Amino acid sequence: MNSKLNELIGIGPMSPPITGPGIKNRAIKTGLENNGYNITWIDTLGDRKRSVYQVIKSDKDSNFIVSVSTNGRFLLSPILVSKMITGSSRAILLPAGGEFKEELANLPYPTNKIYRYIFNKYDGIFPESEIEAKELKSFFNQAIKITSLPNPRSRPNTCNIEVGNSTLDLVYVGRVKETKGLDYLIDGFECARQTTPSISLDIYGHFLPNDEYELRFRRKCNQAEAVEYKGKIPDGEVMKTLREYDLLVFPTYYDGEGFPGVIVEAFMTGTPVLASNWNYNMEIVDHGYNGRLFEPQNSYEIAKNIKWFNQNPGKLEQMKKNAWKCSKRYSTDTVVEDLINILIDIGWELDTS
Repeated sequence: MNSKLNELIGIGPMSPPITGPGIKNRAIKTGLENNGYNITWIDTLGDRKRSVYQVIKSDKDSNFIVSVSTNGRFLLSPILVSKMITGSSRAILLPAGGEFKEELANLPYPTNKIYRYIFNKYDGIFPESEIEAKELKSFFNQAIKITSLPNPRSRPNTCNIEVGNSTLDLVYVGRVKETKGLDYLIDGFECARQTTPSISLDIYGHFLPNDEYELRFRRKCNQAEAVEYKGKIPDGEVMKTLREYDLLVFPTYYDGEGFPGVIVEAFMTGTPVLASNWNYNMEIVDHGYNGRLFEPQNSYEIAKNIKWFNQNPGKLEQMKKNAWKCSKRYSTDTVVEDLINILIDIGWELDTS
């Protein structure tokens, strides 16, 4: 299957404003352009009708990189398949989040069958996780290339590795909602602080609109010593903020948790991660090497691990070095090089004119 690539088009949210998929898509677009490839991007953030119209009006001989979340892939894929059937368009799917397999499995019959047919028309499906890639292979025919493509970030050239001598400074960065495990984090932190007073916890993130959890969370923060909610980090300053801390804590038990970009960003600042053993966290956090894993929704486990880090500064320093070292696999340069090789392997002729 060799076809001349008349135009390469990306589809998906594009930061700014800052969103997980938007950051990923910005990295992919910039990386392809830096390698000399021409790509047009249809931004699905904001006016959805406008982006759908742009997809419909795009040339039927274009090739598409579809990097969207749930609603986008189910809405846009039938349109793209019609272009594959009536023209010479081709497409690959980069499903954001970690629920694609479950979404397909939970569709009622015959909708499930229809969408399996639609997604089988893609040249390839490239989730962020190796675990999810293995799971998806059972859903599609063998003609589709399925392999993982990590969530990329722009990696700094250098990283200053050091461990403070006095306070162990912990940080959470992410959405503020109940299933992100923040209640368990604060309870575990307070438990650890009873015997380890030289620790602090700062929490950054935003709330979902009209979320009843906001009031309870703010009250819990106000009642806890050495815990401070610091609001949303300004766009583009996540890594700058993470450099101020010794350890990122990520206690999620959110069903839709995919490949958390903030863990990658932590590694790129030489910051180890204490994460719940949930969904694909185990694939990124190598227990004992670049961080530690704990049982989800378990404050005692969080407290025990916080105390371990505080009592083992030498091992914390080594984990910082390891985190920086392993971050290279998630750099934009590495991931985009893998993507280019994938496109060449499936027969796409990339336009550099």
